[in-house]
Amino acid sequence: MSKLWDFTRISVTHNNLQELKEKKSRSFFLEYLWVSYLPKSTRAR
Repeated sequence: MSKLWDFTRISVTHNNLQELKEKKSRSFFLEYLWVSYLPKSTRAR
């Protein structure tokens, strides 16, 4: 039972990390698009 519990815990942790990574890369991508399409005059200096 203990080994199964460890495996489950590791799987859940791995899935959470994967999800976090995907969210992070998505937000970086959206930020990149936002910055690259903004007219130069409206960008933060």
